Amino acid sequence: MQALTYYRDLAANTMPGSNDIMEVKDAFMNGTAPMAIYSTYILPAVIKEGDPKNVGFVVPTEKNSAVYGMLTSLTITGRAKDRRDGSSRKICHLYGAGRQHCRLGDDVARCCAAGE
Repeated sequence: MQALTYYRDLAANTMPGSNDIMEVKDAFMNGTAPMAIYSTYILPAVIKEGDPKNVGFVVPTEKNSAVYGMLTSLTITGRAKDRRDGSSRKICHLYGAGRQHCRLGDDVARCCAAGE
């Protein structure tokens, strides 16, 4: 529950729009985003266009074990042609079996507690 609340709050403070390599690099380089947490894909552009001595890194100490994870959402548009036969819903159910489901705008705490 704490993780979902944290990511909801983080998303509310994230720059609007796309977050692909060039947008993140541009926001970081022009000062719109004073910090960027991104993969190493951003480094060549930052080094080429900026001053590498102004870039810092946080390197894991590997004192604790960790696993990779990611948040994924499956959505169905209101105009999907296969809505009538339920194919999209079947796929979402297959991937989300046994998990809590929330809709955009739902209160995370209420949604997960209610098992929606």
